[in-house]
Amino acid sequence: MRNDIRGSRSPGGEGRTSRDEDDVRAYRRSNTRSKRDQPVYREERTDNWDDFDSDRSRQKRDRAPNWPHRVEAEDRARPRDEKFISPARPRPAPPSGNRPNGNRSGASRDRSREDASWDDEQEQLRSRPPRFDAPRNDRGMQEGRDAARSRQFVRPEDDEHAGRPPRRGRPGEDWEGRVGHQRQWSSWDDEPGGRLGKDESTWVPAWRREQAPTADWSDQDGPPGRGRRPRSQPDQRGPRGWRFATFGHRSVGAGMGSSGLLETGLQWALTQKRRILSTRRGRVVTAVVVASLLLGTLGSVGLAYADYHHVKSEASLGVTDLKSAETSLKTLESNPFDTAAISQAETQLGQAHAEFVQMNNSIQIIPGIFAVTPIVGSKLDAALKLGPIAVEATEAGILGCQILGTLAPKLQKPLSTNIPGLTSGDMSSVQTNFNALYAQASTLLGQIQQLPSSASSLDPRLGPLLATISTHIPQFTQGLQDFKNLMAVLPQLLGVGNPANYLLEVMDSTEIRPGGGFVGNFGAITFVNGRMQGKPQLKDVDLLDQHNCSLGLPIPGDVKWFTSGCPSTLLFQDSNLEPDFPTNAALSTQLYKYAGGQSLLSNSKGPITKFQGVIAITPWLIANALKLTGKIRVPLFNVDVDSSNLIQQIHHYQLTTNLGGSDTQIDPACGSSYRKAFTCELFKAFLSKLGALSGTNFSGLGKLLIDSIHSKDIQIYLTSPGAEALLLDTSLASALNAPKSGDGLMVVDADIDGIKANNYMKYTWNDQISLDSSGSATHHLVLTYQYPYSQEALNNSFPSASANKGCPAAVCYQDWIRIYIPASSTHISAPDNLGELGNAPTQASGFGMKVIQGLIFLPIGPKTFTVSLSWTVPNASVQTAGGGWLYQYAVEKQAGIIWPMNVSLTLPSCAQVYGSLQGFTTPTAHSAVVKEPLTTDVTLGLQYTC
Repeated sequence: MRNDIRGSRSPGGEGRTSRDEDDVRAYRRSNTRSKRDQPVYREERTDNWDDFDSDRSRQKRDRAPNWPHRVEAEDRARPRDEKFISPARPRPAPPSGNRPNGNRSGASRDRSREDASWDDEQEQLRSRPPRFDAPRNDRGMQEGRDAARSRQFVRPEDDEHAGRPPRRGRPGEDWEGRVGHQRQWSSWDDEPGGRLGKDESTWVPAWRREQAPTADWSDQDGPPGRGRRPRSQPDQRGPRGWRFATFGHRSVGAGMGSSGLLETGLQWALTQKRRILSTRRGRVVTAVVVASLLLGTLGSVGLAYADYHHVKSEASLGVTDLKSAETSLKTLESNPFDTAAISQAETQLGQAHAEFVQMNNSIQIIPGIFAVTPIVGSKLDAALKLGPIAVEATEAGILGCQILGTLAPKLQKPLSTNIPGLTSGDMSSVQTNFNALYAQASTLLGQIQQLPSSASSLDPRLGPLLATISTHIPQFTQGLQDFKNLMAVLPQLLGVGNPANYLLEVMDSTEIRPGGGFVGNFGAITFVNGRMQGKPQLKDVDLLDQHNCSLGLPIPGDVKWFTSGCPSTLLFQDSNLEPDFPTNAALSTQLYKYAGGQSLLSNSKGPITKFQGVIAITPWLIANALKLTGKIRVPLFNVDVDSSNLIQQIHHYQLTTNLGGSDTQIDPACGSSYRKAFTCELFKAFLSKLGALSGTNFSGLGKLLIDSIHSKDIQIYLTSPGAEALLLDTSLASALNAPKSGDGLMVVDADIDGIKANNYMKYTWNDQISLDSSGSATHHLVLTYQYPYSQEALNNSFPSASANKGCPAAVCYQDWIRIYIPASSTHISAPDNLGELGNAPTQASGFGMKVIQGLIFLPIGPKTFTVSLSWTVPNASVQTAGGGWLYQYAVEKQAGIIWPMNVSLTLPSCAQVYGSLQGFTTPTAHSAVVKEPLTTDVTLGLQYTC
């Protein structure tokens, strides 16, 4: 029987040994085990493999009747080959009517045609490496693999066996493959261990073979042909040489059937997990892998933590130097020209810059994966974003110190004559440094604006700082532009190249005017190369006006109420009738030219016809400066003057009969009028005392000048539009600004009777504000005036000035009051006790606000005049992005006068105050108060929810 089955030799070759058939049978027996032990096949790197059984074996098999039974009988007669078949696993009988070895049809086919060059082919195949790649941990497949390797079964090359007919008698039909290519069915595709059905788009592994297959063992609906790819069909190779299997009209590579593929992959993963964890070796390997991953994670966390602390230590050093520089620069608030502080700040900023550069370099070399490390990853990411900003910020600070270091030595002690002035080279250096500073600051603002919220996690102090900068980005941007405009005209303002002249106005605030007081004296200050040339000139205003109404300009329509001067014109002394100093300054320069002031003021270049700006001061500035200089001796009058008797001494020599002289004639000793000779001599002695200041007193003078600008005891106007814009944007222009949003108020008084009463007046200010749930604010404002009687007050007045106006007492105070409220105000209830003057309406508008105005007529004595009014401001509170409410109340101060402000705010019953308060205190949960002197413009504010 064995010889019948073995058959004859093929043409041109030798007969095969029984060992060949043993290999075939061993492989087949390994495939007839229980389905649980079947190997798992996967897609191979190549397709179109031939069967493991040789052509000779197929030929003998096809000629033998009852082939499966005869083979099985013969196998039972032979001893088991332990190399291929495990005796512990009995071989089950094949299914009835079907072949046991895969989806192979039992139909016979002609195998008479054999390849004559079989031996040559075998020799070539032995020299090649096996190309079968099955899972090594599957015992059954490993046995089949050993069998295959013993005979060196490999896939034929494309040019081999080109003329061999299709095997097993199947028609040579091709299936449509991926992206239009063709491929034939491979014998590996339908092995029981892993089947690819024609109706399926996913691989069917061994663990799913117990489910209902798409084709039975006879493969009646299986693929139409086997064998290798035809020559005309292109080889379908994917990434890294892999081929893409196609099934029917669906393609895995095209993304169809993705849900089935995902499900299959998940089930495969779960199966592999069970298989691995079911053995001791698998559990050990898994534990080792998990431990390695855990140690790697802990190691990365440790490294990230170490890197973070290294970066943090470098940042801490830089912050320490930065705080030291900040402390040094704060001294400039009291002494803007402290060269030692500027130099020290520059050194400290340089050290901080070096630390931040080192920190930034350390951050850049940290692996990016550490940014996702728990705990410190976000901080490292924040440091990565903040590092370049810190470097550029310190560079900008160094440039700023270099600018100050160039200007300060040349501008300090302006009255000293032995300090060299600025040169064109200095200004060129300043301009170059500022251009670099401007570019870096602009870049910094853009970078800060793009920072994520997590950037503040590096340091708790960064959060409020970055929030403040981000909130005020538009203001910072505008400020940079304003400084850029200022730098363009700075040489002109400092007199570099040509002298710079400033019109000086010395006001008498005891005779209050909207701009700060009656302009009693005027003069000029000239700067050459940043140094004051000579000493300021001071003249009596009557020398300019000459009491000649023809030297004035027509009264503007907004001040028709002013009837104390000329009937239809304004003179220079009345040029500050508005609460907006830029308006008053522009008018005063016109009146100076119109009245011929160039004949009174001159410098080394000749008569002064043009000014670079206007500077106005009140007597309170001089009184505060005397606290630093101490008392001043006026030799010509043999009088000592200090801050306590300054006003009285001035008024004594100006107003007392027979002590003064003509106010229209020039005193050659001082250059002013005879009547104000004392004021002129006092001013000279005061400037000499200022020039002698040094040390702490000089530093205090710088702080006094800065504080006086905020209190409007010094008011500055620059004729250059760009320079004036800087003053406006920094709230240093003493301008009346209507609030863009929120609430606002300004009370303005004008003494129109010519008496020096405001130094003795008593004032009270009570403003009760109620906020409703819609954000509207209702005000009830009560102002009181009292003119107490005293002999000193009486001596500083002109009894005849009000005698003809129905004053029941010796002296009466007449005040034109104007109350500015937001333009959107409604439900205005104006006071009914205000008088009329000059046909001026009781309600008007000006500077973008509504005005309630009228005349106060108050005799000297205990009587009190009360002004009471109310109004409502819609939308005074605005909703914030977080859903809360923000109420802001801008109160502006009039120059030359200090009101004792008392504001009481009542919140809605549903309100809960949160966040920081701006000027307010909260005695209860639903109220806020402010009680303090109004010394500067203030903006009160609070946030609440409702």
